[in-house]
Amino acid sequence: MVFENMVALLIAAEKKCPQEVAFKYLDRLAHETEFKRAPVFSWTYEDIQDVLKFRQEGISDEEIGSYYGVKAGTIVRLFYKKINTSISMKPRKRGTRAEIEKMLELSNQGFSARELSDKFHINIQTVYNRIQKARKKEVCGND
Repeated sequence: MVFENMVALLIAAEKKCPQEVAFKYLDRLAHETEFKRAPVFSWTYEDIQDVLKFRQEGISDEEIGSYYGVKAGTIVRLFYKKINTSISMKPRKRGTRAEIEKMLELSNQGFSARELSDKFHINIQTVYNRIQKARKKEVCGND
């Protein structure tokens, strides 16, 4: 056990990675499995809280990344994906059948795609896609 800990510390120092990753290397060596790629560091709740604390203290992403054995971009992604709750991804708005039929009807009356996108609060490309799909269904449904 003590020997494994010492070897893990040596691996961590040599590879410049966290101890958890060094233990993964050690496990691979013990089971004689091939290294297809470096073991992935798993973020624990405590690690994420530490990253948040380090960023609030003004430590750069490069320094935080070097501590955890990852690149600065990984820290930035972690911050915006797992930590920063002010950026929330909204689920895509799916059009109801009634909305799509109304959109198709207005399109046939001469409304432009831009006007429809403003009216339904969706992207203009979404308008094109929905109208095209609805027209295909009309053609295929009447056969």
